[in-house]
Amino acid sequence: MTDACAGQGVPHESNGDLRLWKNLPRDDKLPFIHRFKTAKGKYVYDVNTRRIIRVSPVVWDILEDSGCMADGQLIAKHLSAHGADQVSHALREIAKTREEKGLFLSFRPKQVLPPTREKIQKQLDEQREQLILDVTEDCNFRCSYCVYGGQHPHHRTHSPKAMSWDIARAGIDEFLSHSKLLKDRVVSFYGGEPLLNLPLIRQCVEYIKQEYSGLAIRFSLTTNGSLLRGEAAEFLAKENFLIVVSLDGPPEIHDRNRRSRDGAPSWAKITSNLREFLKTYPAYRTNGALRFNAVANRAMDLEEAQRFWATSELFTDSMGLEINEQALPGGEPSTMLSCDPLAESIKVLYKEFIESLRDGRFGDEYHCRSRWVQAAAFQRPFVLFHKRGYLSPHLPEKMVFLNTCIPGARRTFVRADGTCFACERVLQSREQILGTVKQGLDFSKIEKLLDLWTQSCQEECRYCWCLSHCHMGCLATVEEDGELTEAAKRNACARYRRSMHDLLVEYCRVLEENPKAFEYVADVEIL
Repeated sequence: MTDACAGQGVPHESNGDLRLWKNLPRDDKLPFIHRFKTAKGKYVYDVNTRRIIRVSPVVWDILEDSGCMADGQLIAKHLSAHGADQVSHALREIAKTREEKGLFLSFRPKQVLPPTREKIQKQLDEQREQLILDVTEDCNFRCSYCVYGGQHPHHRTHSPKAMSWDIARAGIDEFLSHSKLLKDRVVSFYGGEPLLNLPLIRQCVEYIKQEYSGLAIRFSLTTNGSLLRGEAAEFLAKENFLIVVSLDGPPEIHDRNRRSRDGAPSWAKITSNLREFLKTYPAYRTNGALRFNAVANRAMDLEEAQRFWATSELFTDSMGLEINEQALPGGEPSTMLSCDPLAESIKVLYKEFIESLRDGRFGDEYHCRSRWVQAAAFQRPFVLFHKRGYLSPHLPEKMVFLNTCIPGARRTFVRADGTCFACERVLQSREQILGTVKQGLDFSKIEKLLDLWTQSCQEECRYCWCLSHCHMGCLATVEEDGELTEAAKRNACARYRRSMHDLLVEYCRVLEENPKAFEYVADVEIL
C-alpha cells in the first residue's frame, strides 16, 4: 500500500531523455524565464512573477539572448529570420515590458534555503498533523506488486511482528502532545493488514477518547477489505473511521495481482464485504468516509477499470479514488513512454480528460465516479499550477523552499518496533529514522535531512525555472539503492522539469480553446 501524494502527472510529450532536462543555463544575466509553445502560440513563463505571457515569434526567439548580448549582436544573429526592423521593435517591447510590468527580469535569489529552525521547531512542537501506526507487519494477502513482498531489497518484508500496546500508547502520547495548535488531527492505522490487529486498534481509540476527549481527532484506516465485516465493520462505523479500501477494479484486473496468502483470488470476498457493509451502514454511501485505492501496474487497462468504477452499483459520487503507479524495484517508471496496456489506456483517458476541459464538462463532472480515474490520474498538477498565485515584484533574495515536507510534521509513521519515520513511503532505513516513540523526534536528525535535501541542489535551484512553484518536497524522491543521494535528487528534479514543461504546454492549449476551463478549481481541495 502506498500513498497518493506523488506520481500523478501529465503524459510526457517532450523528449524523454532526462539529460536534456538537467542542463540549466547558469548565467545571472539571462532573463529568468522558460519558453514553450503550442501549435497556436508562443509563450514565456516568467519565473519571478509566475505569470504566463503570450509573445510574438520574434520576441520568443530573441528573449533568452536579450540579457547577455548587445542589441547589435542580437540584430545580426536574428537578421535572417526576422529582419532588422522587427528585431529592433521586439527589443523595445522587451525593454518596455521590463520597465512597466516587471517581467522578463534576470533577478535570481542569492540563496535557496531550507525552512528556518524556528519554523521546523514550531511545527514539530505544536503542529504535527497525522500519526500513522503500523500496527502489524503481517498480511493475509500476497499482492504481486507489494513493496513488502521481497522484490524491493531496501524495504522490510512481511513478518508476524505486531505493535504492542506499550509502543502504541507511547506513540499516541508523543504525537498528541505536539499537535496542540491544530484544530484537527488524524490518527491512522496501517499494515500489513491492520485489521489483523483489531484489538490494538480498538484499544488505541478507546484510550484516545478517554485521555484526549477535548481534542478534535479523526481516525482512518487503510485495508485490503477482506476483514471488513462483522465486529470490525461495526467498530469502524461506530467510530466514524475514514476507510480506504484497496481495490484495483473489476475481478479480471484486481485478481491478477491482489491474491490471498494461499494464492486465492480476493475480489469476490472484498466486494461481498463492501455490499454488506454499505447495506448495514448506509451512511457510508454518502458521507465521503469511504474511499478506494488502486495500484496501476503495467498490465492494467485503465479504461476497463474506469468502466467498472462508473457502472458498478457499489459506488457513489461521494466516495472517491486514489491511483498509485506500481513501484518498480529499480529505475524510473516508464509507463508514459512504453507500449503496454497501462500506457495505451492512459493516453486514451488523458485525451478524454483534456477534451472535457476544453468543452467545459470536466468542471461539472470531476467529482462524479464516471471521472474518478481521470481526476485521480491527471487533475492534481493542473489544479496546483492554476492555484499558484502571482508574485510581485520578484522572488526574494533569500528564498525558503516552498513545499519541502518537514519530516515528522505533516506525518509521523511509527513502525511496530516504535521507530519513527517521515511517512510510510520513505525507505525505512537507519538514515531515515527520525527518533522513537519513547525518546521523541530528534530535531538535529530532521534538520540534517532537510539540509541534505537543500544542499544536494542548492546552487542548481537558483537557476531552475520551476523554483517559484516547485512541488518537489518529498524525501522519498531522493532515495537510490537504499540511500539518500544527490544523483537521485537531480534525476527527480529533471523529471519534474520535464513534466512541468508538458503541463505548461497542455495548460495553454486548453485555455486557447476555453479560457474558463479551470475556473472550477476554486472548489477543489488538494491535500
